[in-house]
Amino acid sequence: QIRWDQVDPADGFGYIKYRSECGCPAWTVVKVPVIVSNAVISGPTTVCTQKQYKYEMPRWPTTQVQWDVNGPAPAQATYSAQRNEIYLKFDVPGTYTLSNIYNNTLLGCGGKSETLTIVVTEPLTVTGGQSEVCTGNSLTFNSNGSGNVTWDVTYNGSVVSTQTTPNPFQYVFLNSGTYIITAHTPGGCVGEGTVVKALPAPSAPSGNIT
Repeated sequence: QIRWDQVDPADGFGYIKYRSECGCPAWTVVKVPVIVSNAVISGPTTVCTQKQYKYEMPRWPTTQVQWDVNGPAPAQATYSAQRNEIYLKFDVPGTYTLSNIYNNTLLGCGGKSETLTIVVTEPLTVTGGQSEVCTGNSLTFNSNGSGNVTWDVTYNGSVVSTQTTPNPFQYVFLNSGTYIITAHTPGGCVGEGTVVKALPAPSAPSGNIT
């Protein structure tokens, strides 16, 4: 049996799969680079100022990529050893567009990527609360955002609560473990959060006080 899998625009490769009919259950896979005329850029579309983010094209061999960023201010661009990658850092909030043209020097073909729209916002700072709390108790947090603020509570690596409310924000820590509290404007980027360790309440002491 021979099977051909379609090209994923973000991946940029097609896959030829071969399996013998004499009882072997495994497929032999050959990865084939396919240079399309309108490739897709992979990377985050909602980002914070003053942080670096990676954007990439399919990793085709012998392919040169020329990047172009447009927006309200220049972006800081850093290139890696991989020709298909670029790292961007934005200093000014606003809407930016990222695109590129590319050419495979071995085959002599190339194209232009689809345009990626990137929304850059200022991250919010979370204040208040404390680093440790006993389970069953609540803490109150504030942020430097005005109007409605979206609060995310991450517990042991998973988001357990998302609420959109004006400042302040109060949360009851029911279970012991590590929590991260983050705040962002609706539709804006998520900045650094504050870490809270919830500890089980100690058992009541026994005996007489003398």
